[in-house]
Amino acid sequence: MRKRVIFISGLILVLVSASCKGREAEPIKASGVVDGDVITVKTLVGGSADKVSIREGARVNKGDILVEINSEKLLAQMHGLDIREKQLPVSREKLENRKDFLRSNLDYWENQVQKFKRLSQKESISEDEVKKAELKLEEVKTSLFEVNQSLSELSIQYESIRNQKEQLMLQIRDHIIDSPVAGVVLERFISQGETVFPGSAVADILDQDSLFIETFLEEEEISGLLLGQEVSILLD
Repeated sequence: MRKRVIFISGLILVLVSASCKGREAEPIKASGVVDGDVITVKTLVGGSADKVSIREGARVNKGDILVEINSEKLLAQMHGLDIREKQLPVSREKLENRKDFLRSNLDYWENQVQKFKRLSQKESISEDEVKKAELKLEEVKTSLFEVNQSLSELSIQYESIRNQKEQLMLQIRDHIIDSPVAGVVLERFISQGETVFPGSAVADILDQDSLFIETFLEEEEISGLLLGQEVSILLD
């Protein structure tokens, strides 16, 4: 959240040389005010502030870590997902080996069924033998179907784990609060070990890129100035 801050005015002196024809330029002196935006940094999540790297009056750069909120539970979940993810290739390899075995069996029993049917027509074997071979063939087909289903489910599990890990990474990232701007810490609102809630204010930071000076000049003084002319600023 941004809010405007105005600093003391009487101690700021702006010096600028006016261009005057025919005589040496004399500097124009005018008092002014420094104005700028103060950013109130807030938490997105709640928890214990494990590490607070904020010191009032200190300069910070954009992206500097200000506060780290405890994320042990999320890290434990991430570890569990990592273990599950590492187990998937092992399970896939076993299923692929099982699939290769069943394909070989499928070819074998398809040939056996055709062979037994020919022999049955010649009355070399009984119909029961043919039915047994056909039953075995159906069993192999069913097993192969189940293996293919398991392989598909593994792919779904892999995608699910990846999505869960991405979501956890975003949540873990929300537990690390960094500075949105470069500037100076004006005020700190939390201490290390303190419990914070979502939306809690962490610190007020003066945005250095938003600073500007506003001064007041007489009309005749303005007429002697040039666009883009350099000025000197004195702070007491």
